[in-house]
Amino acid sequence: MRRFKTIRWICNECEWDWETLSVIIDDNQEVEQCPSCNSFYVREAVTAPSVKFRGRGYYETDYK
Repeated sequence: MRRFKTIRWICNECEWDWETLSVIIDDNQEVEQCPSCNSFYVREAVTAPSVKFRGRGYYETDYK
């Protein structure tokens, strides 16, 4: 079973941002290119994981 992660990219030239899907175990990730200006000068944005714990001991206010 393949697991995927979403990567958010931001272009340093035109500040365009977009998301791509990548396999988690893929260490040979290709260099991304901006879809707006075709620049290779892009960076990966840091995002919070989308994990939500449920059950006893976790409260709704913990995620706000």
